[in-house]
Amino acid sequence: MNSTVAKEYIQKEKKTYGRVFSDITFALDDINDFKEGTDIENRYFFKNIKLLDKYMTMVQNAETEISKKKKVLFVEKDLLSSEQIQSLINGLELYKDSYKKNLNKLVKCSSCKCLKCMIECPFKSCMACSEIGKVTDCDKKTYNFILFTNYMTRLYNSETRSYDTIKVLAQVSFNDDPYDYRVLNSNGEYLILKYKNNMGKEEYNAVEDKYKFNFVANLYEKNVGE
Repeated sequence: MNSTVAKEYIQKEKKTYGRVFSDITFALDDINDFKEGTDIENRYFFKNIKLLDKYMTMVQNAETEISKKKKVLFVEKDLLSSEQIQSLINGLELYKDSYKKNLNKLVKCSSCKCLKCMIECPFKSCMACSEIGKVTDCDKKTYNFILFTNYMTRLYNSETRSYDTIKVLAQVSFNDDPYDYRVLNSNGEYLILKYKNNMGKEEYNAVEDKYKFNFVANLYEKNVGE
């Protein structure tokens, strides 16, 4: 790999992960003095920001090395060979691949409603989001709303007696309800079902409560439309 292509790659990484790192670290600076009595230290971004910190340091070091020049007669050339440059980029890719889920989750954390929330979470906090979701709406008392990206699961179809692959679009948790409520897309058909995870076994049921059904539907439309 030549230095021009490598520099383009590094700029792309800095733009993507540099913004995420800045958003999270600035938020931590703002709330760090007030963390006593809250569950902030248990939140995903607090415990995992060090992984992104290390990656950004690696990116910066790689950029410095790739930018070094040497003089050959009257011409400046790259100090590193294309093989050495490729090795640096491979190192970044290897680290990123090793912590792919962590970094993807931190990207979500950077724009999550929980990032600057100062209260002790009455819901499942970061446990509910996985690496493909983020809280986009929460009243901090009765409900919170998680929007997912590319979250696929399987749902048993009693008519065909087989499992269908469906897309989980969103999830609403109520503080007074042991079930979560999920908005699903099954082959273009939108569903709202009650959901519970019992020791790794997923359970879906119909929603009998019309108020909650309509509340979830309206909440989904509101958050998707924003």
